[in-house]
Amino acid sequence: MPQKAVASNAPSRMKTVPIAQWRLTAEGAVQKSLDSGHSWQNALVSRDVAFRSLCSIKQEVWVGANAGALFHSVDSGQTWNQIQPAAANQKLTSDIVHIEFSDPAHGLISTSNGEVWSTSDGGQSWRRK
Repeated sequence: MPQKAVASNAPSRMKTVPIAQWRLTAEGAVQKSLDSGHSWQNALVSRDVAFRSLCSIKQEVWVGANAGALFHSVDSGQTWNQIQPAAANQKLTSDIVHIEFSDPAHGLISTSNGEVWSTSDGGQSWRRK
């Protein structure tokens, strides 16, 4: 005998959190969309900084700019921390033109003068290649 499906009005225990999409404007502003790119809001990362590169993986977002300015958010842009990559007492001071993370721990930064910096611990330590 077939069974009837019973509709339930009980609230769902699973809360879906939209995955943010990120982009940079031509002026270097960081923008976030929570509706699949239909609308965009500016994300306040740092005043008076024009960003040149961006990478996001799930809730983690990295943005880079001139003179080694690098910012990281672990909470989808709610808060931002400035990161100063350094290795062997040398700080990254070149313009960041590309950021690439394969997962939240492993990433590469490329600079305008051809330097490549890598991290394997989410930006806690860096190595210049």
